[in-house]
Amino acid sequence: MYFSENIEPIVIGPPTRHPVLWYLWFEHQVPKIVRKIQPDLIVSPDGYLSLNSRVKSLAVIHDINFLHYPKDLPWSSRVYYNHYFPRFAKRADRLATVSEYSKSDISKSYGIEPNKIDVLYNGHNEIYQVYFGY
Repeated sequence: MYFSENIEPIVIGPPTRHPVLWYLWFEHQVPKIVRKIQPDLIVSPDGYLSLNSRVKSLAVIHDINFLHYPKDLPWSSRVYYNHYFPRFAKRADRLATVSEYSKSDISKSYGIEPNKIDVLYNGHNEIYQVYFGY
């Protein structure tokens, strides 16, 4: 990734893939880290946010497929997503998603104003053009 000189990326992430540990990470550990480093903005590329932090945030929610196909996820993940993702979406100062369809779906499903959601289409790395000849 490339960043402007006035941006210092600090990458933190949950050390697990279990909903109980997600909760402990985002609601207890992340606020401690945020208080320590005092960022201007939190960017969450997977949509998760701490509800206990007041720092401005941008959450990227690719889709809310779990609402439409709940059986595709384990019960514990489904419960977590259904409970927290509407709250994450409302907590975020801005949302980004990958298509107009997802924007509409998030807006309608979570009662989010469409003007709070930006569409950022998926990109690609130029290395794939060289490798595959496209």
